[in-house]
Amino acid sequence: PPNHQSHHQTANRKRLL
Repeated sequence: PPNHQSHHQTANRKRLL
């Protein structure tokens, strides 16, 4: 899907927080 990168970035940021 076209939101693959977006989803990954969101998950990465949430984990970092």
